Amino acid sequence: MSSYPQIRKLFIDRGELSDLADWLASPDRKPLVLRGARQVGKSALVRHLAATMGLQLAEVNFELQPALDKVFATESSQKLIPRLQEALNLRIDSKTLLFLDEIQLSENAFASLRVLYEQHPEIPVIAAGSLLEFSLADFQNAFPVGRVTFRWIGPLSFKEYLCARKCEIYLSSIADFVSGKTRDISPEAHEKLLSELARFIYVGGMPEAMRRSLADESWEVVAASSAEAHSDILLSYRSDFYKYRGKLPVESLQAVLDAVPRIAALSKVKYANINRELRSASLRAALIALEKAGVVRRVMATHANGIPLASGVKEDFFKILPLDIGLFVSQTFGGSRAGRPVVDLFQKWTQGNLYEQKWLGQVAEIFVGQSIQHEVHSAQPLFFWLRESKGAQAEIDFVVQFGSNIIPIEVKAGASGTLRSLHTFMGEKMLPLAIRFDLNRPSVQDIDIDVPISGGTMRKAKYRLLNLPLYLASWLPEIVTNLREDRGIAG
Repeated sequence: MSSYPQIRKLFIDRGELSDLADWLASPDRKPLVLRGARQVGKSALVRHLAATMGLQLAEVNFELQPALDKVFATESSQKLIPRLQEALNLRIDSKTLLFLDEIQLSENAFASLRVLYEQHPEIPVIAAGSLLEFSLADFQNAFPVGRVTFRWIGPLSFKEYLCARKCEIYLSSIADFVSGKTRDISPEAHEKLLSELARFIYVGGMPEAMRRSLADESWEVVAASSAEAHSDILLSYRSDFYKYRGKLPVESLQAVLDAVPRIAALSKVKYANINRELRSASLRAALIALEKAGVVRRVMATHANGIPLASGVKEDFFKILPLDIGLFVSQTFGGSRAGRPVVDLFQKWTQGNLYEQKWLGQVAEIFVGQSIQHEVHSAQPLFFWLRESKGAQAEIDFVVQFGSNIIPIEVKAGASGTLRSLHTFMGEKMLPLAIRFDLNRPSVQDIDIDVPISGGTMRKAKYRLLNLPLYLASWLPEIVTNLREDRGIAG
């Protein structure tokens, strides 16, 4: 980490900053609680918000300052701010942003969010915690119901990466397409965006890794610096295993984390594929713990017969997505990830050479899943569709809900691939629109085909298929919102 001192102060602008500014300006503002995995940039985001808005920052970190928990244990709510001012040697008023970091370590501070909202609404308050999900169950008696707002913070997106890379020309090309000003992306812009996508997948969206990657254009330097950053992050996650509540066996947590390269994006996770020596119940508990910590996320199977999609969830069927695509690459290649052969693999992949297609299929699906999750700003699960029947198994990578519309999403690592499962799904559900992400430039197809559905009967699948390059996954909500049937594409 000390090898890159020049980039430590670099803040990568992110969409959440404007959202936090809106929260700050809201007349009915409540204390804001930021949730998310360790090292996704929650603290840096809050500090930058204070600096940008010209506010004094009063920061309390309960991991570094555990004694300050006693300040929030005061029985007199009127004494809370005076005592906190004395402890910090700062005047706290409407021009101060009060930041309570690692709040999962202080139930008293969490309970005090109610007091701060009711008696000091003029003071903007943000709380954050890396392992907050574990403490929320224990904080039920102190939970400030209706007095706080929650917000999920994840890794940076490809869109934010392009902004940090100052790729204004490519961003302009994407903006023109998404808005409907153009119906295509030029071959030149497409080729450059695929190259940037390969680089982003290698680096990922964790702020520390991205900051280091911005310091040099060389692939070799980027590979080495991001490998070091990812190693530090993964080590911090393993160190957290000893902090998890519920007395979970460390070996089970370790086994699940180690298995991520093998099980990520598989249509049906089997605990025997994680570790045959450990009990399924222990591995299941460890998986849920890592999901609470934000390290992995389950994508739940749904019947997709209507909205909300959660109403049709199949509890026993799920797949796993890691928090960040760059961390996934680091885990998969281990110490060799900084080597030239791996760099070549990513560069040649976006030029049409699939190498190990199954593994690159994981990469593409994880990237799209991470992009969708970032745009919906939610801790809720993503969904996919799976039909298991003899001789007729079918799977849709993601099924998303936009308003009252259900849209299936297929992800391909290359420039071609069959659509049998998608045709089957669209024939059964009779939906008007589907989306496919792959390496091609944007296009639209009107599909009209007879397909077998459940029970062996035939039905016509008639729908519009929107083909999008992988790098547009971060713009999916805008594309769907701007879609117009009469234009056939965004507009």
